[in-house]
Amino acid sequence: MQYEQQAENISLGPPVVVGRSRPNETRWGFFQFPSLFRLPGGELMVTVNDAEDATSGYGRPLRRFMSLDEGFSWRDAGQSVPGAGPHASCVELFDGEYLILAATAALDLASAGIELPPAVGTTFAYHDFHFYRVAECPAPVRDYLTRLPAWRWSPRTPSWTPDEVVYDVAGHLCYTVGDENTVSRTWFEHPPVRRSGELLYVDYRTNCLQENGAAPGGFSCILMVSGDNAHTFRNRSVIAAGRVYEPMLADTADGGLVCVIRGADHEQRPMLITHSRDDGHTWETPRTLFDFGVFPALVRLDSGVLLLAFGRPGVWVSASLDGTGRTWTDPVPVIEGDSEDVIAHTCGYTNLLPLGPGEALLVYSDFKHVAPDGTPCKSVEVRRVSV
Repeated sequence: MQYEQQAENISLGPPVVVGRSRPNETRWGFFQFPSLFRLPGGELMVTVNDAEDATSGYGRPLRRFMSLDEGFSWRDAGQSVPGAGPHASCVELFDGEYLILAATAALDLASAGIELPPAVGTTFAYHDFHFYRVAECPAPVRDYLTRLPAWRWSPRTPSWTPDEVVYDVAGHLCYTVGDENTVSRTWFEHPPVRRSGELLYVDYRTNCLQENGAAPGGFSCILMVSGDNAHTFRNRSVIAAGRVYEPMLADTADGGLVCVIRGADHEQRPMLITHSRDDGHTWETPRTLFDFGVFPALVRLDSGVLLLAFGRPGVWVSASLDGTGRTWTDPVPVIEGDSEDVIAHTCGYTNLLPLGPGEALLVYSDFKHVAPDGTPCKSVEVRRVSV
């Protein structure tokens, strides 16, 4: 991977506080993991997780904030839009439609009286993960994992209407975590890429068998594709497998696709990057990108530039000025953080939303914020990034 030196091409606007936590909030998971998206009416929304970072926290209400002036000011939005934590996204589809496919509470197997078949594989990432063939699971598990509740907005019915997304994965695997007797299902952490009449989303919360029928030795970043405006998604390819998490996909200026993937887990590891030239049917062998990074946010601006944000430690932004994702500027710090204590200053999770030809809005958390009355707290903030 080549790194350019034109970091001066990136400029940061002043921070704008979106919202603040309770005074002296230090609990992990609370008031962090921000998401940023545009609603059908043009308003901007930031959601913030305010629950524990665990399967037991899935489906909890999010804190919501809205901006009517492109991010210069924010107000509490209550529960004005559907969806739940820990992350959210409002997806622009085709034909003026929008979709929210949000996290839901995990399926409690004991309460439902469900017993899973024997595990076909295991891996470790902070905890032990045990994988099971979905085709061998009882019908309630299969339905839970393949019929995903969603909300759809369309110009014909301009309100959020309950909907369902069919998730069809060949060799589908689900998992349990540690001693938890629950199964969780996927949701959209980022908007799918709209490309040639298809919607492309990379999913790591869903796993699948390898081509030889064996369970993978870790997780899989699976390219899921819809040709019917997000009513059905099917898997097209496995982009990467192993210690791979939190992928983000974007179009490139030269007509290809690029995917940036988190590599860090209980060990600090570089991000990975890979490209496809055939609409995601095949992928290059992933290469390392920078020394660290969780939950990479990747967007292509109207100017053609690819903009990347990542963190932990700190929060950083970089750009591929030619839009190919083959070369990147030296990262610019938004929050520098501490390599000896990577979660001291921020959760490191970011989102980017394009605003204009060479500008995007960045959202991130700040664990060292001080409220106007002098009380320490967490904050979620936005900054304009210009390239």
